[in-house]
Amino acid sequence: PAVKEAVVRAVNEEYLQDPKATEEEYGGSVLLVRDVVRKYIDSCILPYDASQRGYAVERLEATVEYRVPLERNGRVRSVGFAGKADRIDRLSDGALRVVDYKTGAPHLEFAGMESLFRGEGKQRLSNILQTLLYAMMLYRTRGVDAEPALYYVRAMNRPDYLPTLDDRETGVRGGRYTLYAERFEELVRQTLAELYDPSVPFRQCEDADTCKFCDFNIICKR
Repeated sequence: PAVKEAVVRAVNEEYLQDPKATEEEYGGSVLLVRDVVRKYIDSCILPYDASQRGYAVERLEATVEYRVPLERNGRVRSVGFAGKADRIDRLSDGALRVVDYKTGAPHLEFAGMESLFRGEGKQRLSNILQTLLYAMMLYRTRGVDAEPALYYVRAMNRPDYLPTLDDRETGVRGGRYTLYAERFEELVRQTLAELYDPSVPFRQCEDADTCKFCDFNIICKR
């Protein structure tokens, strides 16, 4: 009952934007959303969490932010990063785990740090980059290590499911942020320096499939 009530409340407030809506007013698509979300929670997320040990949920929908220092023309400026982490857990050893929920097919493998920034097409996995950025923000603002994790809810009822990142370059599964921090932040600064360099012209990405989901495809007219 608690899950059902929470889902209905969330659907009303976030989906319908009407806290006073009743289920009798739901159309077919809203009923489908309600039932799918409830199924994900009851059959996937809660059973998986119940099977794990050594953690406590610390915050939900947590705003995280950090200003990355960037040196340019002899001056040090900063570029602000901010986001909303779906969930932050506190692990038994004091480290954090930053969790992002996903509903698509699982993509937890990546071919090393370089591939996330310089790789071809699908190697540049935005889901993995996102959770690493959240881990960076937590590490730099709270001074504790963070484990990036992706909860692909449709796969969480599999007995072998793991939400941790799988680095195929190093062979490390479940590496925490400090393992990647130096190289990751170097690549972030390099990318920012290129974005803010007026001598670097705008260029379209080589993989046109990416443009189907890009917020800026109208601007570049791909």
